[in-house]
Amino acid sequence: MNTTTKLIMALLLVLTTTLDAAAGYESVTHNGIQYDFYFSGFGANAVAEYAEVAQQSTSFSGAANIAASVTLVYTYSSNGSTKTRNLTAPVTAISNNAFNGCRSLTSVTIPNSVTTIGKYAFSSCNNLAEATIGNSVTKIDNNAFTNCSSLTDVTIPNSVVTIGGAAFSKCYNLASLIIGNSVDSIPRWCFYECRQLKSVTIPNSVKAIGENAFNGCNSLVSATIGNSVSSIPNSCFYDCNSLTSVYMPNSITSIGNKAFSGCSSLTSVVIPGSVTSIGDEAFYECSALASATMGNSVTTIGEAAFRDCRNLTSMALPNSVIIIGKEAFYRCWGMTSLTVGNSVKAIGESAFYYCYSLPSVTMPNSVKTIGDNAFMCCFGLESAILGDSVESIPINCFLDCHSLVSVNIPNSACQISREAFMNCSSLTNVTIPNSVTSIGSSAFAGCTSLTNMTLPNSVTTIGAYSFSNCTNLTNIDIPNSVTEIGSWAFNMCTSLIGIDIPNSVTTIGGGAFMDCRSLSNIIIPSTIFQISQNTFRNCRSLKGISIPNSVYYIGDGAFQDCRGMESIIIGNSVTAIGEEAFVECTNLSSVTCLATTPPVLADENCFDDECYSSATLYVPSDVADTYRNAAIWERFITVKSADIQPADVNGDGEINIADVNSVTDIVVMGGNAGHNHTPGDGGIIGDINGDGEVTIADINAIINLILNNQ
Repeated sequence: MNTTTKLIMALLLVLTTTLDAAAGYESVTHNGIQYDFYFSGFGANAVAEYAEVAQQSTSFSGAANIAASVTLVYTYSSNGSTKTRNLTAPVTAISNNAFNGCRSLTSVTIPNSVTTIGKYAFSSCNNLAEATIGNSVTKIDNNAFTNCSSLTDVTIPNSVVTIGGAAFSKCYNLASLIIGNSVDSIPRWCFYECRQLKSVTIPNSVKAIGENAFNGCNSLVSATIGNSVSSIPNSCFYDCNSLTSVYMPNSITSIGNKAFSGCSSLTSVVIPGSVTSIGDEAFYECSALASATMGNSVTTIGEAAFRDCRNLTSMALPNSVIIIGKEAFYRCWGMTSLTVGNSVKAIGESAFYYCYSLPSVTMPNSVKTIGDNAFMCCFGLESAILGDSVESIPINCFLDCHSLVSVNIPNSACQISREAFMNCSSLTNVTIPNSVTSIGSSAFAGCTSLTNMTLPNSVTTIGAYSFSNCTNLTNIDIPNSVTEIGSWAFNMCTSLIGIDIPNSVTTIGGGAFMDCRSLSNIIIPSTIFQISQNTFRNCRSLKGISIPNSVYYIGDGAFQDCRGMESIIIGNSVTAIGEEAFVECTNLSSVTCLATTPPVLADENCFDDECYSSATLYVPSDVADTYRNAAIWERFITVKSADIQPADVNGDGEINIADVNSVTDIVVMGGNAGHNHTPGDGGIIGDINGDGEVTIADINAIINLILNNQ
């Protein structure tokens, strides 16, 4: 035998051996159901292995009674003749998509031989009303019964270990569910929108539940969770709006975002001591929730965790809680009692916004930061005690807390932010500690019951509108640390009588004292460089005003409608006066301007027409003719020289005891105390010692001057 022949025979031997061991499958139809029949071997050596339910035609209708085993009539050739054998194999699986879309399928019986139900096996079988699952099935794969909208009850046998994602999702009429005690997890979307499901008991074998597992089960009334589950995942029971009770075991360590959001029938919940975190919106819009008991291990309450739980009447936050998230208890209208544990460090933005039944709140010393709007619109809040670690009073913190009578601001606070106490119309008194450096815009605006305010020496800035519309504020002490008074800061403080502006102030914003109708005296310090627009507009009780030599500009409407104003002294540095600066000052009889160059008047409406004809204009004697010929100033009919000395306070040409009394009036009353003239040297009436202020020192100076001249 030559080499070539030996090689050919060897190849034939290998080929024969391979064919004899080969595996294959054929299709088998049994009682109208197609199966894939798998076998091994070849010919007379063929051996049946297993069978699976194959993908059926979507026209399949009626009941599907799946066989426990099927027989294949196996045909093969041997020695030139055709032979047959019957091979029988157990049906062990229902393949992927087996009955997918079989809309006329009405029932299915799965025998004990089957161990696996494949992906989408019965998906969209809309008329499938009954499914009996054999007790050997260990796995029900993803979407196996998705959208079987007529399926009413399911018993998952104890043999099942694994259930795939969305396995029973959108089984809209599923009303009864029994989960076997070997299932190790309930995956994502597993029972999503099973709208008729009334109750669920998750066995102790289950260690994990996936997100959205029972989302949209809006007939679900009760849920019992087995004691091996470690967390309630995101949106687990989202929008289960019939859920009235849920049992959570001590194995639970976290409640996920939106876990019970929209469970509008849930009336009470006990969060076990094992839970450390409550996720964002966990109980959002649980509008019937009246009681929530929180275990003593919770450290974090997520954003909007209990938002819109409108029937929640009380909340006791344990000492374990460190963070209260943004909007955590937003619009909990019914809350009448709140206890905050002594470990809380941060209260998030709008955390208790619109809790309008809450009467009081006490923050422990552990709290360092409070978010914006934290207690905004708590209409019933009467008292607030803030801990000694709070770093600032945030934006809108107590905005519109109309019933707030008392609040303490701790020494740790360095700032009162904008609108912090705006419209707290019952607030009568506030003590601001010397740690505070700035008062934000509208911080106390609309505090209509506030009568007195003392600002500490630490404050440098009074923000815009900060005390606007404090209609009962009669007195405010501004320390010499303040450098700026913001626009409209005291606008509409209609009861404010007098105010001392210290020499530290360099800026007074527009409208700062507008509509302070009771303001009768004010001293403008020599550190101010301009009088902004509308600063003293409508201060109708102001009798006289002396504008210091530091001022170079008087803005539009600065003293408009000061109807009680009788005299005005304009310092020697003013170069321009804005529109309507002194219009509607109907009682103005004396205008003194010390500038050697007539200031530019914006237009003829700087003063009333009547003022030009009835008031006397006093100017330095050597420039009287210049004023008489200057644009608009020429309209003053009476122009006189201002050559009176500072000590001649009453302007009678003599320095005597009457001037002592006049200086005393200025010290007590402020302003010019009705003295309608100016010193010829450009000083301030009553400023005997020339230090730019009228004080007790000037009373002593004029007495000494009189004694020395006798």
